[in-house]
Amino acid sequence: MCDCQKSQVVFDTTALDKIITDPGWVLDNEQAFWAEYRAQVLTCKWAEQVGYTIPYEKWRERMREWADLSPAERAEHPLMKAVRRILEGKKVFIEQALPHECSFLPAGVDLSVTVQFTAFIPPNAFAVEDIVVDIASKYWKGNPEHILNLLVHEIFHVGYSFYRTLHAEKERVGTDLNKLLNNIVCEGICTYVAYRALPIFNVEDDRDYQMLDDFEEVKRAFATTNMILSQIGQVPSEELQILAWTKGVMDRAFYVTGAHLCRVIDTHLGRAALIEIYAQGPLAITTLYNAIAEPDLKFALPEV
Repeated sequence: MCDCQKSQVVFDTTALDKIITDPGWVLDNEQAFWAEYRAQVLTCKWAEQVGYTIPYEKWRERMREWADLSPAERAEHPLMKAVRRILEGKKVFIEQALPHECSFLPAGVDLSVTVQFTAFIPPNAFAVEDIVVDIASKYWKGNPEHILNLLVHEIFHVGYSFYRTLHAEKERVGTDLNKLLNNIVCEGICTYVAYRALPIFNVEDDRDYQMLDDFEEVKRAFATTNMILSQIGQVPSEELQILAWTKGVMDRAFYVTGAHLCRVIDTHLGRAALIEIYAQGPLAITTLYNAIAEPDLKFALPEV
C-alpha cells in the first residue's frame, strides 16, 4: 500500500527556465519550443480540448518584452521573485501541504503528480496529464502564495479521482443529475481542502474563499445551484451543461456550495465521516449533507 505522504510531487521548471534564461532562443526557435517542451505541448492539448485558439502573437509580444529587459532588470522583476518563492515553497508544500491533503483521503492514496511551470500562456492554470501553471499570470496579483494554494486545490483532484473509483452509484454515471452533483462535490472538496490550507499558504483576496466566509454569498450560491438543478429534465442536456458552466463554474456557485457541504460534514460529523461518505458517490454525499444542513442551505435534489 502506498504511503500518501510519500507521494512524489514534482515541480518541473524546464520550460520556465528556458524562458527566463534564454528568451532570444525561445523567440528564434518558437516551433521547437512549443513542440519539445512539455508545458507548451500540454498547453496545446488543453487548447484543443476546450476549443481555444492560442493567441501566439500576444505570447510573442510578452516574450519580446521579457527579452528586452537587461539581466539586472530581470533579476528584480516580480516574475523572478515569484519563481524564487515557488521553489522555496516546495519544501513547505511537501512537509505541510501534502500531509494536509492526505488527511482528507483514505490510507494508501497516491497523490504523485508533476507540476509544469511556464509563463505567458493563455490560462493561469489547468490540468491535462500534468498540472500546468503560468507563473506570470495577472490572475495571481503578484502573490506567489496564491499559486501554492491553488496547487493544493489542483493536486487534490488526483485524490478525488481515487474516490471516484470507489463510488457505488455506477448506474447513475452519465445522467444529468450525476454530472452536476459530481461537479459540485469534486470542486467542492478541492476548494475546501485548499481553503483549510490557508494557514500554510495564505491568500486574503481569493474570490471563492471570500464567498465561503460570507453567509449571504453562500445562500446566493445555493439559490443558483438549485436553479440549475431544477432544470434537469426541463431543458436539453447540452443547454443544462452550458448553464452549469456559466453559473455553476464561472460564477463559482458549485465551488462555494460544494465547499460549504464539506465544511458542514467535516465540522459536525468529523473527518472520518467526510472520507467515508466521499467514497460512496455524489448523491450519497449530498443526501447526507441535506440531512444535517440548515433549511435555507440545502440542495434541492429531484426525485430519483
